[in-house]
Amino acid sequence: LFYLFNPFDEGLMRQFRDALRQRVRDLSGVRVIYFAPTCLAVWTEQPGWRVELLELDLGLAPGHAPRHRRYAVITAA
Repeated sequence: LFYLFNPFDEGLMRQFRDALRQRVRDLSGVRVIYFAPTCLAVWTEQPGWRVELLELDLGLAPGHAPRHRRYAVITAA
């Protein structure tokens, strides 16, 4: 399980994605939770990844930027 909170630009996110492919033999158990995603295209531009974009219901916690209400679950396709 990998948790990412958007610390990356697209170039670094590609390096992370490619490192997963190179270093993990069986990606079927890999889950990437990507909070406040801004670089989802990095995952969708390459076949073999499934991206599910979800939104948090923050209800009584107003004032959050719209991107802080979203997260993605990324798995191998």
